[in-house]
Amino acid sequence: MESNKVSDRFQKNILLSIVFTVVYIALLVIYNGMNLSDINDSLLILFLVGSAILNTAALFFAFKNYKKIISIILILFNSLGLLSVLVFLWMLVS
Repeated sequence: MESNKVSDRFQKNILLSIVFTVVYIALLVIYNGMNLSDINDSLLILFLVGSAILNTAALFFAFKNYKKIISIILILFNSLGLLSVLVFLWMLVS
Protein backbone atom coordinates (compact mmCIF):
# COMPACT_ATOMS: atom_id res chain seq x y z
CA MET A 1 0.00 0.00 0.00
CA GLU A 2 2.79 2.39 0.90
CA SER A 3 4.71 1.75 -2.32
CA ASN A 4 1.56 2.60 -4.29
CA LYS A 5 1.43 6.03 -2.61
CA VAL A 6 5.05 6.67 -3.53
CA SER A 7 4.33 5.63 -7.08
CA ASP A 8 1.29 7.95 -7.27
CA ARG A 9 3.28 10.84 -5.82
CA PHE A 10 6.12 10.17 -8.25
CA GLN A 11 3.74 10.08 -11.21
CA LYS A 12 2.08 13.31 -10.12
CA ASN A 13 5.41 15.15 -9.72
CA ILE A 14 6.75 13.91 -13.05
CA LEU A 15 3.49 14.77 -14.80
CA LEU A 16 3.57 18.32 -13.43
CA SER A 17 7.20 18.70 -14.44
CA ILE A 18 6.43 17.46 -17.97
CA VAL A 19 3.44 19.82 -18.22
CA PHE A 20 5.56 22.83 -17.25
CA THR A 21 8.26 21.74 -19.71
CA VAL A 22 5.75 21.37 -22.56
CA VAL A 23 4.26 24.80 -21.80
CA TYR A 24 7.78 26.25 -21.85
CA ILE A 25 8.45 24.63 -25.24
CA ALA A 26 5.14 25.99 -26.55
CA LEU A 27 6.16 29.46 -25.34
CA LEU A 28 9.46 29.10 -27.21
CA VAL A 29 7.67 28.03 -30.39
CA ILE A 30 5.26 30.96 -30.20
CA TYR A 31 8.06 33.43 -29.51
CA ASN A 32 10.24 32.07 -32.34
CA GLY A 33 7.32 32.27 -34.76
CA MET A 34 6.90 36.02 -34.25
CA ASN A 35 8.40 38.59 -36.59
CA LEU A 36 11.26 40.65 -35.23
CA SER A 37 9.34 43.86 -35.95
CA ASP A 38 6.48 42.69 -33.66
CA ILE A 39 8.70 42.09 -30.64
CA ASN A 40 9.17 45.00 -28.25
CA ASP A 41 11.02 45.23 -24.94
CA SER A 42 8.02 44.57 -22.72
CA LEU A 43 7.11 41.43 -24.69
CA LEU A 44 10.71 40.23 -24.45
CA ILE A 45 10.80 40.77 -20.68
CA LEU A 46 7.41 39.04 -20.32
CA PHE A 47 8.75 36.08 -22.30
CA LEU A 48 11.90 35.86 -20.18
CA VAL A 49 10.03 36.09 -16.88
CA GLY A 50 7.48 33.51 -18.02
CA SER A 51 10.27 31.20 -19.16
CA ALA A 52 12.07 31.54 -15.83
CA ILE A 53 8.90 30.79 -13.88
CA LEU A 54 8.01 27.76 -16.00
CA ASN A 55 11.55 26.35 -15.82
CA THR A 56 11.73 26.88 -12.06
CA ALA A 57 8.38 25.14 -11.54
CA ALA A 58 9.44 22.22 -13.73
CA LEU A 59 12.72 21.93 -11.83
CA PHE A 60 10.90 22.03 -8.49
CA PHE A 61 8.70 19.06 -9.34
CA ALA A 62 11.51 17.13 -11.03
CA PHE A 63 13.81 17.54 -8.00
CA LYS A 64 11.23 15.89 -5.75
CA ASN A 65 12.15 12.51 -7.31
CA TYR A 66 15.73 13.08 -8.41
CA LYS A 67 16.69 9.38 -8.22
CA LYS A 68 14.70 8.37 -11.31
CA ILE A 69 16.12 8.62 -14.85
CA ILE A 70 13.21 10.64 -16.25
CA SER A 71 13.64 13.16 -13.43
CA ILE A 72 17.34 13.53 -14.23
CA ILE A 73 16.55 14.13 -17.91
CA LEU A 74 13.93 16.75 -17.00
CA ILE A 75 16.32 18.40 -14.55
CA LEU A 76 19.07 18.66 -17.18
CA PHE A 77 16.72 20.00 -19.87
CA ASN A 78 15.09 22.59 -17.61
CA SER A 79 18.42 23.60 -16.07
CA LEU A 80 19.76 24.42 -19.52
CA GLY A 81 16.58 26.34 -20.31
CA LEU A 82 16.79 28.32 -17.08
CA LEU A 83 20.49 28.98 -17.62
CA SER A 84 19.86 30.36 -21.10
CA VAL A 85 17.09 32.63 -19.79
CA LEU A 86 19.26 33.92 -16.95
CA VAL A 87 22.21 34.57 -19.29
CA PHE A 88 19.94 36.46 -21.66
CA LEU A 89 18.53 38.53 -18.78
CA TRP A 90 22.07 39.25 -17.61
CA MET A 91 23.00 40.43 -21.13
CA LEU A 92 19.97 42.75 -21.17
CA VAL A 93 20.81 44.28 -17.79
CA SER A 94 24.50 44.87 -18.45
